[in-house]
Amino acid sequence: MKTDEELINIFEIKRSLRFINLKTRNRINKRLKAKGYNTRIRTANNQLIHPEYIQDWEKEYKTGIGNTDYKTFISSIYCVELR
Repeated sequence: MKTDEELINIFEIKRSLRFINLKTRNRINKRLKAKGYNTRIRTANNQLIHPEYIQDWEKEYKTGIGNTDYKTFISSIYCVELR
């Protein structure tokens, strides 16, 4: 699991983060607002996405040619984005 500081550093590069845990998303959003970022939160439902793009994914997943993890179904993804 990544620390809050690591997640904030990733946000500074990517300008958006995706989570499967609502509490984690809200905690990171609060810290980003305290740093002066103008953020927006949103929820995406019923998504097929590779777990590599979910910041708080804890299970194992495969990358590379021939993997089927890109078809992972996630019922709710919680996002924080730069406005």
